Amino acid sequence: MDEEAATTTTTTIQQHNLFSAVVLGGTFDRLHAGHHLLLKAAAELARERVVVGISTSPMLVNKELAHLIQSFDVRRAAVEKYIKSVKPGLEVQIEPIVDAYGPSITDEALEAIVVSQETMKGGEAVNKKRAERGLSQLQVKVVDLVVEEGCSEKVSSTLLRQRDAQQQQQQQQKMQETQDHNNASVVNKSYDSQPINGIETLLLHGAANGLVEALVPTS
Repeated sequence: MDEEAATTTTTTIQQHNLFSAVVLGGTFDRLHAGHHLLLKAAAELARERVVVGISTSPMLVNKELAHLIQSFDVRRAAVEKYIKSVKPGLEVQIEPIVDAYGPSITDEALEAIVVSQETMKGGEAVNKKRAERGLSQLQVKVVDLVVEEGCSEKVSSTLLRQRDAQQQQQQQQKMQETQDHNNASVVNKSYDSQPINGIETLLLHGAANGLVEALVPTS
């Protein structure tokens, strides 16, 4: 087993191509600026290969608004496209994961793992598992996530799903209001004057007790 101790650093990537293969993981729903920082860091650190574990159903069920999470295929395509935009020549290996480790504890060739400050303990847990399996320790690279301009919260997929849910709710309310308005219009039209067997029914609106019907013989 490699006894070299792993190091953890918070970094803005200045040196590129430090590691042959770099790993990171996440849900990567609605790819946003925080994801871009992590993926860019991994791409810039890697010389040959970036391995990305993307969470699938067993890891999503307890997430807020889980039913709004994009499909695996949509998330995979967005991740690969972004990494290729940073470094087109990299091999991008994307794996569906059902636990917090995925390929990070089985791939012997990995040399570093990219995490956020919130998931730094996950990087440490990965190295513990690798040690148990006799694999080399990964260099843990920590990237700060970002606060969206004009917002006190760090940008996150959960925040974006909440916004989408609110928009959907507003759209549904507008559709319901429109439907109610249309239904009311149909009801009102039913009270228009209609000749029936030589007698015209006139509806007089605004009476104190509601609508008053007056039957007036037609000429």
